[in-house]
Amino acid sequence: MIRRTLDAIIRYALDMPAVIYLLIMTGVGFIARNIYLTKASIWHDEGYTTMIINLPPSDIIATTANDVHPPLYYLLLHYWQVLFGSSEAALRGFSVACGLATIIVLYFLLRKLFSEKTARLAVVFTSLAPFLVRYSEEARPYALAALIAVIATYLFVLALERKKYWLWGLYGLAIAAGLYTQYYLALLVPVHLVYAWFAMGASKASFLKLLRLPGLWFGGIICIAFFSPWLPSLIAQVTRVNSGFWIPPVDWHTIPNALSSFMAYSHTTNILASFIGYDLASSLGSIEIILAVLFVWYAIRLAGKQPSKRAAIWLLLSWCLLPMLIIVLLSLKRPVFMDRYFVFVAPAFYALLAVYIAETKFSPRKWWAKTALTLATCAVLITGIGAVGAAATHQMGTIGGVVTNNYRPGDVIVSAELYTFFDFSYYNHTGAPVKLLSANEFGAYGEWSLLKGREHLRVAHLHDIQASRVWLVGKTGEHDYYETDTPSTWRLINTWQAGDSAVRLYEIAQ
Repeated sequence: MIRRTLDAIIRYALDMPAVIYLLIMTGVGFIARNIYLTKASIWHDEGYTTMIINLPPSDIIATTANDVHPPLYYLLLHYWQVLFGSSEAALRGFSVACGLATIIVLYFLLRKLFSEKTARLAVVFTSLAPFLVRYSEEARPYALAALIAVIATYLFVLALERKKYWLWGLYGLAIAAGLYTQYYLALLVPVHLVYAWFAMGASKASFLKLLRLPGLWFGGIICIAFFSPWLPSLIAQVTRVNSGFWIPPVDWHTIPNALSSFMAYSHTTNILASFIGYDLASSLGSIEIILAVLFVWYAIRLAGKQPSKRAAIWLLLSWCLLPMLIIVLLSLKRPVFMDRYFVFVAPAFYALLAVYIAETKFSPRKWWAKTALTLATCAVLITGIGAVGAAATHQMGTIGGVVTNNYRPGDVIVSAELYTFFDFSYYNHTGAPVKLLSANEFGAYGEWSLLKGREHLRVAHLHDIQASRVWLVGKTGEHDYYETDTPSTWRLINTWQAGDSAVRLYEIAQ
């Protein structure tokens, strides 16, 4: 009875017209990406986004040239804002749209490479994918980068098969768009070359044939032609980055931890803790390494068993791991590895999960295995969505509301550090400018480039402020600007805290 019921459900899902199936699953993806869309306030990086997109397009390009990121995402969001407004939901809605489009394009890619069954299962996992959900809820370029990565990969597969120059040209444009969105998308090129090598036979002769492929060179020329105007800016940006800043060094856990985050948005030990207790889970701190090894081993094993799909499996595996491996090697000299920089490889991870289940052949006696694995995977992914919600704790919007509602004409508002300036400015509706406490003049590069020419907003020392009341915005906890830097003539009136943000209201004795 149970088997017949499950078989009927599976047949119904597979027989459903693709358009209807995709509409249903993108609906699921839409719900998953909107549950916690506005739970957390705009944070520092998003605050930077909200400020730069209000500049004219030419100034957006000039400002990003002095930062460390390319300009395409900001330009697109500039025009998106014109159409949909600048609320939290509207700004993050662009990333939601990119996330939903990623689901659809990945379906067509996997249907091309594998089967309808595999593609539909991948759509289920991608709709519920906590890592993609998390960065579809953020006004940053990561969701757009993931969409471009899937589009570029699909175009490469089609171009290699059909050998049409217009497809190679579109592929070159897609890679150029990726570079204008996030520089790490350059690492897709070696991934695609790995796929082409396997598709051509995985031999020395096929490697030489690949190097002589006219369409590949044509796509490369198109990419270089469209990206070359930005090359001087890229070179200048790379030259200015002399350290890893706050990025931690890499170790053996770096990539396994990233894969664990793809699965549940928190590392594996945290998932285990909910079932077996924190102490025991902590003692299994290397389990994510074991799982990562098994993840790779099974892909290689499956590729060996299915020669007709070997190239496709290697495409997904190299897409999932090769960019991270390259950045880990680069990070041995200077740390540049952050999990969120690899949102563009996450679709390959979820696709591989679908391939593992859909393409593995079980004996008739284990008819329940695929259903059980699918349900278990979905359960973990849904748990990960819950982890996304649990991590959405930033509440600068509450602090902004307190200041806006209690502001009096003549009050001075000061952000005590750069890491509260951008996001608080978004929530400041008093009509008064937000000043920034900074002993040094504003820099011309990095995030500071957005403040270039705004020295009138700088407060060198709190003693310099002339006003009857001052709002001092900062982080929760003990900080010099709260504990030792406030002048003795300032009297604390009240303190408000929300999440990791805080504001103190002072009255200055005259």
